[in-house]
Amino acid sequence: MRRAIGLLLAFFATTPLFAAVDPEGKTPYALRIVIRTADHPSLTPAFRADLSKQFRQTMQNALGPLATVEVVDLAGMPVEKREPLWQLVFDKGLEALDGVNTVNGVKTHFVAIDIKDGQYELGLRQHDGYTGTATPLIRTILQGDRQSVGRVAARAIGEDFGFVGTFDPAAAGNIPVTLKAGDLAPVDAWVKKGDVFAVVQLRESRRATKPAKGKDGKPAAPGLTGQRVEGMFLQVQETPKSGTVICKLHARFRGGLPRDGSTVGYRVVKLGTTETTVKLQLTDAAGNPLRGDSLRARIGEIDFPVDNSRDREEMPLVDGVFVSKEPRKNLAFVVVTYNDAPVARIPLEVYANHVASRKVNLDPRADAQNDAFDRSRDMADRIRSARVVQARAFDELADLQKKDKPKALEYGEAAFAATEKEAAALRADLTRLRERLGKDAPAGAFDAGEADLRALTAKSKELAAHLARLKDVIRVENNPAALAKRKAIEGLLLDAKLAVQKADYEQAIAKYQEAIKLCDEEPTAKPDLEKALAQLQKEWEVKDADHAAARKFVYDVWARWEQPKEMREGLAEAKRAIAKCQAVNDLVTLRKFYTTGPQVLERFYENLMKLVDAATEDEDKAALRVYPMIGEEYQKLLTDVGKMLGADGK
Repeated sequence: MRRAIGLLLAFFATTPLFAAVDPEGKTPYALRIVIRTADHPSLTPAFRADLSKQFRQTMQNALGPLATVEVVDLAGMPVEKREPLWQLVFDKGLEALDGVNTVNGVKTHFVAIDIKDGQYELGLRQHDGYTGTATPLIRTILQGDRQSVGRVAARAIGEDFGFVGTFDPAAAGNIPVTLKAGDLAPVDAWVKKGDVFAVVQLRESRRATKPAKGKDGKPAAPGLTGQRVEGMFLQVQETPKSGTVICKLHARFRGGLPRDGSTVGYRVVKLGTTETTVKLQLTDAAGNPLRGDSLRARIGEIDFPVDNSRDREEMPLVDGVFVSKEPRKNLAFVVVTYNDAPVARIPLEVYANHVASRKVNLDPRADAQNDAFDRSRDMADRIRSARVVQARAFDELADLQKKDKPKALEYGEAAFAATEKEAAALRADLTRLRERLGKDAPAGAFDAGEADLRALTAKSKELAAHLARLKDVIRVENNPAALAKRKAIEGLLLDAKLAVQKADYEQAIAKYQEAIKLCDEEPTAKPDLEKALAQLQKEWEVKDADHAAARKFVYDVWARWEQPKEMREGLAEAKRAIAKCQAVNDLVTLRKFYTTGPQVLERFYENLMKLVDAATEDEDKAALRVYPMIGEEYQKLLTDVGKMLGADGK
């Protein structure tokens, strides 16, 4: 039982509010360099062995205690001993890393080597297993000197090594970033003023993956995936001290960090940026290049340029690409205008020999509105996740109550405290989000989240009232003078009221009827019980055959659904059932539909993810594209039912 309380408190305390991601300041990086050579007679085992030795010695000497270095030669390794990530790159090339977002606790740097026209062609790219992200670009190097291949490749590996850090998501202004392995040795040779970190959102994965381990044997957090936060960077403001570096946040969108119920925290990873001319291609949502005299781009080096800024340069449009006249270092700041109206502010990481492509909507408010929509949706997901846990707490309480009322009370009080704390945090976050987004928020963007938050609060009040009754029952049971039948009646009424809260009226009616039969010893209680029973029976009365079918659907079909296919096939029936219950003012069945909805949708998305993971053919994947829309339809239906009930599920 204490484990159940611990799990409940852990969810509310860490999932929506974010656990402090372990900065691992005393843990070295695990760096694996995986060599993939083409089938060429010059790429001999001796050459590969010499290359492996050179990589290992160069990188270990450079990193010292900051990392442990391992080199893997795929050509000399049987297929059955290769890790799935290695085989993926071996089969499909470095581009395949675009689709890998697993956090596995190892930095894996791939070096692909081929010989073309007498030159060594090197392709290099890293998957960072601490953030689940790959370096944005594939480095391609041509090298004519065989003896220099290892030195040139090792230098490129070092440039893309990518130190990892953690920070407080609530921090503002000068943001301290704690660097991984920063307590082991000075890092100022690797992290310098002006360097740029990408921000990565860490989320619980729905896949049951087994995390890889570093050489120290310590695994990464299991079941995590990472995704870069679009257009958000931290730039180093001063030299690192004691494993901490001060950074400034730059973001394209104003909504702040994305949050949802599966987010566990954030990390940052240093990018291999450089100093060079900036090239930027702007496209519409479909990827079609934008151009024209009315479209302009201005670039700044230290911040977004304003009209009177000295750090302001007009970028000429050359063959559909905006090109800076002067080189920029690490991070550039581009303001895009259309018909002289600002439409986008884009912080842009600077890479050598690279044309950056960014999507832009020419509506001046589009960026802000799209970001507002994403943030409001993330907020709604957080609140819905809290409702799922609350519903599970009611189920756990009902089970414990039958076995041990004092333990049930202990669990219920912990659940109530956790729910109240989480509801307050969610309410504060929602208020701040509304204020921050202001007029950019689309109409109705917060309706679902606010309805779910009111339902969360209402159910918390019901829980408080139930716990008060439970305390009284326990008091009576511990009183030697209390009559056995009174204890039985109170227990039955307690079960009945909990059943009412869960909209299980048949069970509640049965409990009241059983309690009335025991009222011979307590005749003064009988009239109140009979009155309460009559009210329940009136509310539970079936109006006609269609109404009976609608109620049967909600209680016996909807509440047990798990598979996406049955939910897709039953969407029309669900709408009919809700319409019928609304027509006859059956609030009980509507409340049952509403309170079980978050759990049904949770199962729907879990099983949908399994289908997506299992899909191998394009036809299978195409067939699954309709299901997210089905989920949105059910979410809309739940929101509508919430409004019918007063938007709080009561």
